[in-house]
Amino acid sequence: MAQFSIKVVVENDDALRIRADTLVLKHAQGLYGVDRAVYDRVVLAGSKPELPKLGAHHFMPSEHALGSDRVLFIGVEPLYNFRYAEIREFGRLAMAILATDKQKTKHVALTIHGTGYGLDETESFESELAGVIEAIAQNDYPQDLETITFVERDRNRTKRLAAVLGPVNTK
Repeated sequence: MAQFSIKVVVENDDALRIRADTLVLKHAQGLYGVDRAVYDRVVLAGSKPELPKLGAHHFMPSEHALGSDRVLFIGVEPLYNFRYAEIREFGRLAMAILATDKQKTKHVALTIHGTGYGLDETESFESELAGVIEAIAQNDYPQDLETITFVERDRNRTKRLAAVLGPVNTK
């Protein structure tokens, strides 16, 4: 069996600019922060993207309006119900959806959820990361995947979460 690894990093950047094959965002049955900005930017570029209902997902091309090639919106609970367990499931589901997609994904970018609506940043991040790692451990991720970037625009939060991440061994 060949040995390989998937690089997992926390990067201080803007989700609108980060270079990745796929940017994964939640759609909490309403548009908020980053998902609002991404949606608005793609609409300004001439597209009218479909937003998924709870339990569904939708890929949309970025129309060259973002750093990523495309966006995966996953329909989740409204924010008041999107807590740590749901954040973990979101991370796992993101990998599982990308695993079944026909388009190759070498680099996926995710944002950190919960910090904008009162959840603890460390527990939110650990929950999302645990879901991603669970999917990888179950071999339910894109087989071409090389890098997972958790993108965070707040420099101090990036440093704190990178310290929480430490070295991650995904395989």
